[in-house]
Amino acid sequence: MSPHNTREEFRRLLKTENIDAIFRINPIGRIYGVTFIDHNAGIVANGSVLGKEFSANVFNDLYPAPKEECQVAEQRYPERKLAPQSHKTNPLAEAADTLLD
Repeated sequence: MSPHNTREEFRRLLKTENIDAIFRINPIGRIYGVTFIDHNAGIVANGSVLGKEFSANVFNDLYPAPKEECQVAEQRYPERKLAPQSHKTNPLAEAADTLLD
């Protein structure tokens, strides 16, 4: 866990010890979870269970998303404006309510 290597280098180093690291990443590139799979011991554990030093926040600080990846993700997921909703009742929901009563 060195700030001098990348997320992929970290995974490669663990793989030599027969351990996989699975990073869960949101659309803007932020790590929100890490799972470790130790194939030798047959153990699967979330980083947060192993201790604070293996939490998603630590890995997000060590291996942040590249700036251009964040910008691309923000462009890909523009803010959507919701159309006004009609407050008409659903006839099927009314029938279900009647049956349940």
